[in-house]
Amino acid sequence: MDLMVTTLAREDGLEAALAVLVQRDLVCRMIRPVPALARVALPALVMGREERAVLEECLGDDYPCAGWVEYRPTRREMPSGEAQEFSEDIFGTARIVTLQPCVADDTKIRVIADLSNDIGPVIPYLNAVVDNASYSGNGPSLSFMDGERMIVLRPRSISIAKADEIVDAWLCLERYRQTINDTWSRRAGIEPSFEARSKPNVIELIRRLPGTNCGMCGEMTCMAFAVKVCSGKAAIVECKPAFESTDSASRRALLEACAGMGIPVGSSFREV
Repeated sequence: MDLMVTTLAREDGLEAALAVLVQRDLVCRMIRPVPALARVALPALVMGREERAVLEECLGDDYPCAGWVEYRPTRREMPSGEAQEFSEDIFGTARIVTLQPCVADDTKIRVIADLSNDIGPVIPYLNAVVDNASYSGNGPSLSFMDGERMIVLRPRSISIAKADEIVDAWLCLERYRQTINDTWSRRAGIEPSFEARSKPNVIELIRRLPGTNCGMCGEMTCMAFAVKVCSGKAAIVECKPAFESTDSASRRALLEACAGMGIPVGSSFREV
């Protein structure tokens, strides 16, 4: 049986989902985060496609799920103990609101988590300590590559591309929670940076392009187009399959990749 996994962003939504599962006698497995991850995670639900359809029909729009992805067992070990406390907690809590397959690698997942607190004030300090980050004062926002993962920090959200599965996403969020709070606690000894320091990565951009070699951008291949974008000779908005279609996931992945590598999007584009 094909299994899917989802999570809800609010505790009352989770309670409503569990009530439906009990009332309809639906088969479901729950993945519970340990106390150490309580600040960044709510339990995830694993079920088959038929059970998913029933749950979504019963919940309607009142308690929307973050999204559904193929369930993959975790290879990561959850930490023991309680969540680390900070005397000045600028982060607060995180709850996943978007869960979907990663456009750049469909064996991975992409998550967006909303934050309870505003981390905007710490972003310039993070820009000073995170290598090869791209800072934007409009927001502000900070984008960087963490290994193969594209991370985007905004005042009220964190986006993570290429997480392995849901537990891996929780662990990433907890790690960034600790990094953000630790940086904030040391801010007196850090000179905030408002500089964008990044080198465009052609391969990362190619992975997020449609890969159809349609030629609508004026180039024969997506690779040639990616090289021109990274060299500043073309704008990413010229990729018509991504920016003139309803494929918002592909478009968002390209925008985040450009943000993370300091590539201008194009003055004519405005995200809706």
